[in-house]
Amino acid sequence: MTFELKKIGENNRSIKLEKKSCSSSCILLTATIAPPEAAVARNDPQVRLRDYLASLEFYLSLPKKFVDRILFVDNSGSDIKPIEDFVRAKAADKVVELMSFRGNNHPVSYGKAYGEFKLMDFGLEHTSLLSDSDYFWKITGRLKVLNLSDLMIPDVTDYDVLCDLHNLPFVGTGKIFANRWMDLRLFSCSVKAYKKLFAGKYAQFGPRMNQGALYEVVMGGRRRMKILPRFPTQPVVSGFSGRHDREYHHGIQRMKTGVRALIRNVVPSIWI
Repeated sequence: MTFELKKIGENNRSIKLEKKSCSSSCILLTATIAPPEAAVARNDPQVRLRDYLASLEFYLSLPKKFVDRILFVDNSGSDIKPIEDFVRAKAADKVVELMSFRGNNHPVSYGKAYGEFKLMDFGLEHTSLLSDSDYFWKITGRLKVLNLSDLMIPDVTDYDVLCDLHNLPFVGTGKIFANRWMDLRLFSCSVKAYKKLFAGKYAQFGPRMNQGALYEVVMGGRRRMKILPRFPTQPVVSGFSGRHDREYHHGIQRMKTGVRALIRNVVPSIWI
């Protein structure tokens, strides 16, 4: 397997040995710079590279008290030198680890969730930035979560997994019944919790690895772990959907975000 790793910046502690002692978190950005052409509508590697650079610039600009480490993992085996050069010029107060490996040797029909969790398993196995006691925020790498610092306000020791689950007929995937799914654009957990709940699931589920299956995994985990299934605040996401090449923070998509934010505050029991 071809594998490339670049580390930019140095930590003032041994992350592998020292328990997390501050509220700063690591962001894990999942990336596919050069996807299989038939997999997504937004498939031009140069366009996607610009998306990733814009996203990295945004997360590098966040205060260190919220984000002190960034782990960027690409599963298309692409050249990450342009990203390395960009980050070296911008990194400032953060430690950044860039990885690229060939992890797309599965059928396109297996879907996004399969590829992303395969990527995360690989990244967490090879990173030097995280110990089991550390928390990270998984974010789809081309997207900017504009209010991420607001979502990070809860004490990171208050949960094992923090995510957004959805359970409402006719919304999202459009199913009348059993319309339940986990939003994979953004979630947070400890490395220890990830290993218990998610590690190896892509291999176990195979083509059944999707947002619906992950909803059931998370709900099942509530019996033994502290799982917060809904963000207290509506995430505000900027960027383009890979699947549809549709802008999230514009037009009708922006209106949907506003409606979801209102319902989250007024009727939090509705998981829209």
